[in-house]
Amino acid sequence: MDLQKLILVHGRAFMLRSSVVSHILIHQGLLMGVVQILFILTNNPEAPVTCFDGLLMLGYDTTFTKLVLIAFFPDFDVADSVALNNPTIYKELKANSSILLNARTVTLNCLVSTVQAVVVFYLPGSVFAACQGTDGVA
Repeated sequence: MDLQKLILVHGRAFMLRSSVVSHILIHQGLLMGVVQILFILTNNPEAPVTCFDGLLMLGYDTTFTKLVLIAFFPDFDVADSVALNNPTIYKELKANSSILLNARTVTLNCLVSTVQAVVVFYLPGSVFAACQGTDGVA
């Protein structure tokens, strides 16, 4: 009974949580990396200056990565009794592959985070430029 509970209940929860955490970390890391690359390329590629200093990255990492991961720990998607009585929910989990980490979802996640990084980088600059007058003063 203990082995069955370990595999069916905790194994399912581990598979779901590790997939979600991997998606979040890939997305956030790629987003920050693309913003940094765009910042270096648009300013001065010969003398790269970082867009984010160490304190800003520490705050971002703590707020948007560590606290989000802590929020996943008390999460339960099905009750223990349901997982033990219906071992076929593993098959349903694999059928719903949009949650799990596979090549299709990683590629889609990379495309989404790259597009979001470009929007995050260029949208504020274009709005700021549109708000400035012809004399260069806001």
